[in-house]
Amino acid sequence: MIFESDWGPIHYDVAGPEGAPVVVFTHGIVLDRSTFDAQVAGLRDTYRLVVWDMPGHGRSFPLPGGDFRFSVASACLIGLLDEIGAERAVLVGQ
Repeated sequence: MIFESDWGPIHYDVAGPEGAPVVVFTHGIVLDRSTFDAQVAGLRDTYRLVVWDMPGHGRSFPLPGGDFRFSVASACLIGLLDEIGAERAVLVGQ
């Protein structure tokens, strides 16, 4: 799926039952959303899982306007969560 952010397209996947608690997996620098394939496979029956490529990473590349910034990443994530209708989420980082 693609979320069209103010900083370019953000690629993400959603798995799991609608209405289940939302868990967002955020990868480390120079990685991508595939980092969490094993966790998605193990948790997809219980939780609504969101894995995304942060701006400038994976398929969310290139990053228009230059350098990666966490402030941009957090704004993109908030927009993505708004787009899928998630009012709250648990954030898992790597």
